Amino acid sequence: TQPAVMVTSYASYRIFEEMCNEVGIHPNVRFLAGHSLGEYTALLVAGAMDFRTCVDLVNKRAMCITEFSEAYPHAALMAIVNKGGEIEQSKIERLTKQAQVHIALNNTKNQLVVGGFKKNLEELSKTLKKENLFSTVLKVEGPFHTPLMKPAADRFKQSLSVSQMVIADKPVIANVSADAIVDPLHIRKELYEQIYTCVDWRRGAEKMVENGADLFIEIGPKKVLSGMIKTIAPTLPTLNVEDVESLESSIRELGAQQES
Repeated sequence: TQPAVMVTSYASYRIFEEMCNEVGIHPNVRFLAGHSLGEYTALLVAGAMDFRTCVDLVNKRAMCITEFSEAYPHAALMAIVNKGGEIEQSKIERLTKQAQVHIALNNTKNQLVVGGFKKNLEELSKTLKKENLFSTVLKVEGPFHTPLMKPAADRFKQSLSVSQMVIADKPVIANVSADAIVDPLHIRKELYEQIYTCVDWRRGAEKMVENGADLFIEIGPKKVLSGMIKTIAPTLPTLNVEDVESLESSIRELGAQQES
């Protein structure tokens, strides 16, 4: 599924770019970013690697994390949601440390994902319930973006070291550091670390807003990231491109903005 999602996302972007050129729309792209797997599409669009390199890396990454996930049949990821407002980060950090699990995805102000062994996640879930926080185990293969996946990252590191990369044309906001990266050295470090380190989408999005982002366009299947942006930066508009209808709608909206 990972190569399929990446290819679908990139195809959506190419069609979007083509249509923008046809109608004379020129979005001022300040940053690119992708969530976990989406970071590869962002780097491809940014010109840091070519299509063949990107597909090859995504495929090898998928094989590595699948292989090592099978070594942890009793580990999982669990989403934590505060339906009443923001999650208190310091409290979650304290509770996860006590439960011996790890924050895997810092998605929004009221939703994050933790990973670890299922027995520890079950104990944490009971504690969270007392704090009026909702939790649910996710249907995924393994404890992605936690230290348990370090062996997978180490296996993948060899593929990264020999992959062809160049300086990116546009800065990509990194998942792990939330820094704007363009250099192959930083890109390889990011792609290695994001396999076993927390994806801090919230901090990356906030950094983009702080540095002048005033519109987010989500490219690829579904509108998950658009929903996250609306929680992180509720005053900013979002568009998405996942099919013909959303493509045409986004082009119309961009055209209207450019005319005004």
